[in-house]
Amino acid sequence: GAIADRVAVVITTGGTGVGSTQSEVKAEFPQADCEKIGGRKQICMMGDFNPGEAVTTFRLTRKVVTEVEVARVID
Repeated sequence: GAIADRVAVVITTGGTGVGSTQSEVKAEFPQADCEKIGGRKQICMMGDFNPGEAVTTFRLTRKVVTEVEVARVID
């Protein structure tokens, strides 16, 4: 399970957030894994899925970030 914070105003220290492009996400976070999830939607995720670790998910439509979720893995 995880505890998530899903807020439209989450912005990283490098300025990446809602409205950023997939290229901007990858430029700030080259370790992010991005994949197409259907139609014009993509998802980019980074972090470790281990208890206590944070995982950040960027949801994109047409390669533009529409939502950012930061979750802490609890078990």
